[in-house]
Amino acid sequence: MAMTINIPFELEVKFRIMALNKFGDKKGRLSKGAIEALEEWCNKQN
Repeated sequence: MAMTINIPFELEVKFRIMALNKFGDKKGRLSKGAIEALEEWCNKQN
């Protein structure tokens, strides 16, 4: 399944840097970071 979102530029830059630091320069790092962030946010809401 795919999702397209629009976020502020500053948030995108922070997210890309954090994903690079956590997952390295590997394919899929943005997807992994997004999944982790969304799961954490959803778990906090329940």
